[in-house]
Amino acid sequence: MQQVRVTKTVAEAYLIKDALLEEGIHARVRGEHLIPGEAPELLPSVWISDADAHSAGELLRGDVFAADRSEALVEMESEQVAVRGERVHPTLTEPEDPMASDQAGQAVMSDVFLVADRLRLTPRRGDLHDEIRRLHLSLAVMTPPFGVTAATWEEATRLSAAVVTAVAAADEEDIQSSAKSLRDFLRDYV
Repeated sequence: MQQVRVTKTVAEAYLIKDALLEEGIHARVRGEHLIPGEAPELLPSVWISDADAHSAGELLRGDVFAADRSEALVEMESEQVAVRGERVHPTLTEPEDPMASDQAGQAVMSDVFLVADRLRLTPRRGDLHDEIRRLHLSLAVMTPPFGVTAATWEEATRLSAAVVTAVAAADEEDIQSSAKSLRDFLRDYV
């Protein structure tokens, strides 16, 4: 991972992260939980994988990421974000409370574990089919909670997708097998 930008505000870091994600570059915000200070290590920062460094470098030199972005006025109007009157990113929202986000992520992981365990035993239950579909979507859009790596989160998402696929195919053996794999994978995290 490489740090590509230190920002003055968490909102600025998420603006950059969202714009990078829109261009297909996976980015993470670090330092959002720290108390802001003068030292750079206490400020929010945006990080990307080493493989995306070249692509991100081209974007970061563009006008969207001007150094004075944190001083820009950001307005929310009909689900579009405007910076100095120009639309920058259509879905940026103020980041939610990091503690709440971590708790929600942990809760989703626990729920996925429980549903996978139940599907392993009772693969025909329609209510569990609906629940694993809902939980898979949550995994797919949420960021990992504190202490869970992106790779772990992605693997949990991949394994939950396998369960959803088995449910859609109505293959009981495949549901049981994929649910067991998901449950076994998550056991150490819940």
